[in-house]
Amino acid sequence: MERHLGLLCETLPGIIRAAELSRINYSTTVLIIGQGVSGHILTQVVSLFSPKRLVVTDINQRNLDLARKYGATVTYLLDCSRSIRSPLRPQQ
Repeated sequence: MERHLGLLCETLPGIIRAAELSRINYSTTVLIIGQGVSGHILTQVVSLFSPKRLVVTDINQRNLDLARKYGATVTYLLDCSRSIRSPLRPQQ
């Protein structure tokens, strides 16, 4: 089996189950943070449930363009140019 098909076999059942448990319907707004492999699959699956709004965020415009093709109704490009310091680490 090709690697990308194995990845789909592993992630798709969990994503479908999560979408079913979420009780998504025509009045629901859904937020998906990140459009990696799972995020893209989740966007496609959630769009099948016809939510009122399907909001997607990512740091890459190409991923957001693809998410639109997959059914996202609103996309936000996140700016990660500034570093975030952890409050648990002492600042120097």
